[in-house]
Order: sequence, then C-alpha cells, then structure tokens
Amino acid sequence: MKRPKHFLYILASLSGLAIMYVCVSVIPFRQIFPLINADSMFFQVLYQDLIIDGNTLRGWDLNTTFNLFPNSFLYLISFLISKNPFINTLIHGLLQYSLFFLVLFYFYRSFRPFIPTKWHVPGILMLNLFFFDAMMAGDYYYATLFVHPYHFGAFITFFLLGALNLRHIRTPQKNKVVWILIIAALGVFSNRIVVIMFTIPWIIVLCVAMIKKWLPASIAVRGIVINFAGALLGIALYVLIKNLGIVTFASTKLFSWDNILPSITALFQTYGKLFSQSIPMTLMLGFSALFFVVNFIWCIRDIFNYNHSSSPNHNENHAIQIWMLTSLIFTVVIFFAPAINGMFFGPASVRYNFFVLLLPFINISILGYSVWGNKPISNTIINWVAPSLIVLVLALAVYFSGSFPMQQHFSEKKEYYPFRAKELDKLSQEVELKNGISIYWDAKPTTLYSREGIRVRQVYDDLSLYPLAIARSWYYPQTDSQEAPVFNFIIYHKSMKDESIETIFGENITRIKRDDMEILLVPDFTYTSSRRIVLLSNLDE
Repeated sequence: MKRPKHFLYILASLSGLAIMYVCVSVIPFRQIFPLINADSMFFQVLYQDLIIDGNTLRGWDLNTTFNLFPNSFLYLISFLISKNPFINTLIHGLLQYSLFFLVLFYFYRSFRPFIPTKWHVPGILMLNLFFFDAMMAGDYYYATLFVHPYHFGAFITFFLLGALNLRHIRTPQKNKVVWILIIAALGVFSNRIVVIMFTIPWIIVLCVAMIKKWLPASIAVRGIVINFAGALLGIALYVLIKNLGIVTFASTKLFSWDNILPSITALFQTYGKLFSQSIPMTLMLGFSALFFVVNFIWCIRDIFNYNHSSSPNHNENHAIQIWMLTSLIFTVVIFFAPAINGMFFGPASVRYNFFVLLLPFINISILGYSVWGNKPISNTIINWVAPSLIVLVLALAVYFSGSFPMQQHFSEKKEYYPFRAKELDKLSQEVELKNGISIYWDAKPTTLYSREGIRVRQVYDDLSLYPLAIARSWYYPQTDSQEAPVFNFIIYHKSMKDESIETIFGENITRIKRDDMEILLVPDFTYTSSRRIVLLSNLDE
C-alpha cells in the first residue's frame, strides 16, 4: 500500500503530540502547577463568564495582550469540548502544537527548491525531545505549549508571517499582500510582542537585503511597507478597541530604568541554572546554543563574504540568507528585550524569551539541507536518521506510558479538587455563601474548581478590587438593569490588612477554620464604581 504523502512529517508531528500527552499524564501532580495557577486561567474564567454565566465582554479588565489569534479560537474549541480546567488546558495545548506543526510545514515549503520532508524531521523531533526533557524535569517553560498568556501564539504568528513574506519575495502577488496585512494586523492586535518578534527584525533584514543586493529594491521596499502597515493597522485596532471603553487593557510599563541591571543579572542567572540543572536538558540546550552559533557564523559569512549571484532566480537563492539573518536578529532582540525593559525577574519571566531556545532546532533543518542536501551520502544518512528519531520519540512515549500508572496519574489531574474549593463547597451546604473575595492566587482556581458554583473574586490586600483579567460586573453593576453582586465571605490570607477588615466590618465577623484555611463570614457587601467596599446595610439607610 502506498504510504501517504509527507508521511514522515505527519508521523513526526503525531509522535510529538503523543509524547506531550504521555508526559502531561505521567508527570507528578506538582509539576503541572504552571497549568493550573491563577496566571494561566484567563481564558477559562473569560469563557465561563461569557458562555456559562451568559455575560458580555463589556466591563472586562483584560491582560496587556488579548491573545485573540490564534489562542482564543483554539481555547474556545477546547472549552466547548470540556469544561474541566485540566482537560481543556490539555486539549488547548494539543491543538496549539498541532497548529504549530501545520504552520511549520507551510513555512518549510516556502523555500525553493522545496526542502524535502525528510529534512524537516530532525528539527521537529529535536523540538519534541526538548519539550520532553522540559516536562520530565518540571521546568516552567514547557507550559508555553498549553497556557495561552505565555506567548506561544505569537511564536506561531512569527512563522506564519515568515512563510507569507518568503513566498511574497519569490512571487509578489496581491493576494499575498492581503494575507500579510491581515495576519500582521491580527498578530499585533492579539499580542504586541509580534512587533519585536517579527516586524522589526524583518524590516531590518529587508534593508540589509536591499543594500547587499540580495533583493531588488522594489521588492524590499514593498515588503517593508506591507509589514509596517500591517503592524500599524494592528496597533490602531488595539487603540480603537481600548478607546471604545468596552474593555480595559492592563497597562505595560516601558523601560523601568532602576530594574534594568537587576533584570540583566536575573536573566543570566536564570539561564545559567537552566543549562546546569540536568544532563539531558544541558545536552538539549547545548545543541540549541551550538545551532545558534552556526546560524551566527552563517550570517556573518553571508553579510561580509558572500558573492552576489547573477542568477535570474536570486530572490529564491537568497531566501535562506534572509531567513537566517531574521533569526539572528530575532534571537538577540527577544533574548535581551525583557531585561532591557527592566521586566525580567526570574524563571517566571522565561516565558517572554524562551523562544530563542526553540528557533535553532527549527532552523537546523534548513541549514542542514542548504549545506548537505545535494550530497548523496547526506541523503542516505537522513533517510536513516529521520525514521530513527521518530522511532526514538515513539519509544519514549510507549516506555513512559507503560512504566508509570498513567491512567491513575491522569485521573488524579482530571479529578483535581483544590482544598479551598472543596471546603467552601462543604460550607455552602451549612450556610448561605453568596460571592466571596480572596487574594489573586486563590480566587480564579477556587472559582473554576468549585462544584457548587461558588464564585470568589480577587482583591488586593486592603480588599480593594484587583483589576487584572476580571469582569467589573463581578463587583459592581455595569448597566442600570444589572443588580449589584452581593458578597458575604472572605478567604483570609495573612497578607490581608486586618485593620482594613476591622474598619469595614467591625465586630460582625464569624471566623471558620478549616485546617490552614480561614473563612470570614461578614455582613453583606458590594463594591462601588470607585472599586471600594460598601455594606448593603449602609446603602439601605
């Protein structure tokens, strides 16, 4: 029977999905914390509010980025399939990784001559092994595959824009211009990091390509204008939505000067620890660093020593040079940007520049084919290496699925019932619990995992509203027809200011202890539009 076209790529992609599913299923529960903490639950509470509670987007305080494309569409599918927080996060990760493989295939096919599918496989499988090591070690950054606010959607947009622009360079057409404008605008509107990831590096590279005569000036200038216009359109759309006042975006602080030196120190300390934490991860990161060095040497050679070809197909001949230089600038800019902005604080900040570790694995397939693709011995080797790597990844998936009680571990995560949610559900059978408030880290997980529909909203330590990824309608009415939400309990945390609690509620507080959790039953209250507490008894007077 004739095997399907691009069989090796399909098999490599499926092996990646298999190893990811198995790893998430078998790793200890503590290692999936990045998937189920408050930072990762934006879309979950958003869709719960829109789909289950039947509210609208009006009055939402969103993250600094909305992650509309492609994450919101993928997460909507996963949420409709399952309301379970762990299951829909897993489905979202599988869908996102699948889309990534599709975009990578489209990207690899943007070079001419076509890079044969068997040459795609080493890069894809190195990527799979990298994530495998990260998951088994419990590293924070594997969560980028699953959690929508961690910018993997922007990384997908980076390759999609790269593919569209490479094809436009080869054969300029109006439909390609339209698609570049649409994807650039959607990407930048969804996540402005796309400007740093792609727009700026690409424009710089097109300027170099024009100077070095890698491209005709007309094509280079057209590419600059199209991508600049697309990014500008995305920013304009963001500003328009923001000014309409329907939703509010969290502000982003640029260049926190006092934090730049500490951020640079934290950057190198964090990555130093990543390189030294385990032998498998050290090897994978070593490969990534080696491939980056090869990329750097390649670019330097091309810029200073490359003899310009007089071939009529020079646009095609220089596609690899253009992409490798784009990758080099991407790596330098993305790696240092969070630190230079003064916003790199430690392992949690790796989500902003983690992609510099992934790009070399993807590029090695391009470089490998460019250097050795026409050599018979290389094709013989790759014919053996590609299937062997696939077998290795599949063997790892089979081994770990059989060596651990996979079904038991998966069920533990699926049936996860946080202590706070469980105790509140029990308490709701004894007393009437309306809405509650707690610190940021407890509110969303308790709300999502409650099986009795308990709603807990996040507040600052002084009990004032904490406006990050929340709907203001949870606290106070957004229209004349909406009733004011009523609160009557607090999940106490030691960071909360006791004087604020006593000033507001006086002695009318009932304290209930459940192990290390303390619940305060208080008189009914709500919030005003000034985001402060007001007792309902005071409103009635």
